[in-house]
Amino acid sequence: MLMAVVLPFSLIGSAIGLVPLPPAYFFWLAGILLVYCSAVHFIKKWYLAADRQGGRFLGS
Repeated sequence: MLMAVVLPFSLIGSAIGLVPLPPAYFFWLAGILLVYCSAVHFIKKWYLAADRQGGRFLGS
C-alpha cells in the first residue's frame, strides 16, 4: 500500500501518467480511519459489557 502512495510522486509514476493526490486527501483519510476505529472499539466494549451482564443485547 505504501508503494501506491509513493509511486505517483516518483519519476516512474509521472512517466506513466499518475498524479499525486492532494494533501487534504490524506488528512481526511486519517480522520475517517480514526473515527471508524474509535467507533468500532467503543461499540465492541459496549457489546462485551452487555454480554457479560446476562447476555441481553438489543432485545435478544
